[in-house]
Amino acid sequence: MRAIILTAATVILTASPALAQRVLNTPDSVRECLCLRQATEFQNAQIAVSRGSMERAQEELTRIRREIERRRPLVDATDAVAVAEYEALVKSEEPAIRAYNDDAAPAYNAAVTKYRSAVESYTQRCGGMSYDPAIQRQVEANLVCRQP
Repeated sequence: MRAIILTAATVILTASPALAQRVLNTPDSVRECLCLRQATEFQNAQIAVSRGSMERAQEELTRIRREIERRRPLVDATDAVAVAEYEALVKSEEPAIRAYNDDAAPAYNAAVTKYRSAVESYTQRCGGMSYDPAIQRQVEANLVCRQP
């Protein structure tokens, strides 16, 4: 029984340093992590912008498709003006498809990829670390990061 208690205590004591956070205590290391965190936040904001653009493109495409379906049974084939208006509506679907498929969706996917990369960089270099509070305040007061 005593051997089990000693073994358990040994495991806990030897595991404790691995569980403790490492404290960054140099301005350069704190600056690097703060800038990586800022880059991650920027990329997250880019996802929101790209998502909004993609959703607007999808909504426009959906609107056009619904209007095509709504008008189809109403078009008088003997009315040249009505036929021309309907054909123009149908032709407007293709640019809306291209706007979604060629622009909005790829931009969103690229933003997600950049965000994941930023998170990975931050996690690899700064994950599980904390900052010396005095150095953090000093660095934050004059923090300048290069644009991602």
